[in-house]
Amino acid sequence: MGVYARSVIFGTKGITPALSLDFKPIQQNEMSGGSSRHQAYANSFSAKRRSSVRSLMPFTCRGNFNFSNLDRWYERDAGERVGDYTLYQLKLRN
Repeated sequence: MGVYARSVIFGTKGITPALSLDFKPIQQNEMSGGSSRHQAYANSFSAKRRSSVRSLMPFTCRGNFNFSNLDRWYERDAGERVGDYTLYQLKLRN
């Protein structure tokens, strides 16, 4: 899991000592819990929730990302590469 994803899910406290005075590395059980919470969020995503998502979303360029759930709710442009990420402009599907 990349630094950006870890900081979104867990906050910056467990990412690197430079970002926190109270640094405690993220433990494996916390990783599993974060993954479970994210999966629960993805499974509960609905038409009501989709309107609250920002229209510009970053995705890591590493690995194969499955966009099927995102594409169910949004149309993506071709994307713009920025460092290790691709930024996609999103438009709600009707």
